[in-house]
Amino acid sequence: MALKILLVDPDEAWLSKAKSFLIAQMYEVAVVSNGREAQLALYNEKFFAVIMNYDIQHHSCTQVLKFIKSNYTNQRVIVIVDNKELVDNGVVSEEKLQKLGVTEMAVKPFEIPYLKELLEGHQSLGDLMASVTKKEGASEEQEVTATDENFSRIKIEEFYSSQAVLFDIYIKLKEDKYLKILHAGDTFSKERIDKYKNEKKLDSLYFHNSDRRKFIQYNNHLAKKLIENKAVPVFNKVNQLKNVSEKFIEEAFTVGLKPQVIEQGREVCETVYKLIESQPNLYSVLKSFQNFDPTAFAHSFLVTLYSTAIIKQFEWQSKTTIETTAMACMFHDIGKILLPKEFINLRPKDMSPEQLEMYKKHP
Repeated sequence: MALKILLVDPDEAWLSKAKSFLIAQMYEVAVVSNGREAQLALYNEKFFAVIMNYDIQHHSCTQVLKFIKSNYTNQRVIVIVDNKELVDNGVVSEEKLQKLGVTEMAVKPFEIPYLKELLEGHQSLGDLMASVTKKEGASEEQEVTATDENFSRIKIEEFYSSQAVLFDIYIKLKEDKYLKILHAGDTFSKERIDKYKNEKKLDSLYFHNSDRRKFIQYNNHLAKKLIENKAVPVFNKVNQLKNVSEKFIEEAFTVGLKPQVIEQGREVCETVYKLIESQPNLYSVLKSFQNFDPTAFAHSFLVTLYSTAIIKQFEWQSKTTIETTAMACMFHDIGKILLPKEFINLRPKDMSPEQLEMYKKHP
């Protein structure tokens, strides 16, 4: 079932464009242009989220927020601010809006597709799976031209999917050229994946960076299930959590430490804790991962796992201590986001004198 969104904005042209975009993203959308109509819509229907412009009339944004806070305490509300000067001058702030029950603030200018990111940042795995329009079988494969930097890679033998595919899956044909082999909503086709793995000898699959959060949510859920299953070898559990953690760290490096990123990090760290709790012989497995992958994201994962495994040996350890340490370890290199992109996977020994000097000064 599609998630319902209420758009509230005085700009009819923007409403029309935003509605068309969200419908294409499989949402059900209602639109109103003022605060009075917004309150009436909320009275008559339930919405997954309300996206409301700060400048609405006939019941101001503040009045509508107070109405929502009094009557619909768990309602997700995203407030859009057109005029950045209101934020710069302190008239509007995230803190003030949060006190009125606002989930998140978005300041223009931004492109309408950013709404997808805003909404998905507040969806549970259940929400994501329920909102996928399911299809019988697998759709036709489709060639796509897109920039390489817009895609994230996963090893083909480490890719897992729900019965209905949560997001588009691609193989890479050449630079900036991809083939979509599974569409969001398709029934998962192991045969199609195996064709490229065994017959074409491909070792990687790709998905859009914008779907990375979905990947993390689903695979973190899967990691928890594997950890709970005593029949699953510990190597498989660690490897699954490694994939989740790397993609999470990649997401944090790309979009920054937004509230929804921090919350997803907390969920991943909780999974780290479950693994540490359930595997007393973890060190022997960690050794096999030590030189497995030299990337910065793999490094952060190993620092996380080693540190939390060590803490687990002390009497004073606790769930809170282990999860907090896990979060700190995952982000211990976050200052690199202020460096040029080539620094992400560059080791100090491989840097030029100029690069090394810049590296030493990063936060």
